[in-house]
Amino acid sequence: MKKPIIAIIVVCLVIVAMLSLGGTMKRRATSLLNRFENAASRQMTSKAAGGAYDTTDHYLKPLEIQHPSETLLKAMAEIPPDDAVVFIAAGDDERSDLIHHTISHLSWPRLIGEVRCGARGAPTELMYLPPAREPVKWLMFYRVAPPPDLTPSAKMIGPHLILTPASELKEWKSYCSR
Repeated sequence: MKKPIIAIIVVCLVIVAMLSLGGTMKRRATSLLNRFENAASRQMTSKAAGGAYDTTDHYLKPLEIQHPSETLLKAMAEIPPDDAVVFIAAGDDERSDLIHHTISHLSWPRLIGEVRCGARGAPTELMYLPPAREPVKWLMFYRVAPPPDLTPSAKMIGPHLILTPASELKEWKSYCSR
């Protein structure tokens, strides 16, 4: 914060000094002032109008949640930092990769693994699992219905995202029911 204020003061002092010298210097000072205004306005408009989570909210639009970043932060705050989560998504959904990475970013320091459910007979892909020292205690289903035994404890984060505790881990394919 101090550096921009000091820069503004220095530029103003230089402009005042140039204006007091005469016509040619006045034009140069005006040109310098215009450049400074352009740079300052670019810097000020680089702050997102949508707030601190404008970019991640944009990435999470497919979730169809109002203020998705803040909603996810609140949901993930209930999960202990040492607990890992596995993100389970349909393998044929091209948006799920970006959503998985954005959720992983917002959920730090929790590790978020990924399982892609096979599309139309394709095998389930185990993309990434947290290391064995990080217990997977939570499952997050994106556009995939959780198995019936997990439904009672499931928490709807939005119409396409469900978070549920994993009482015991099963074979990963069993979480891919549609």
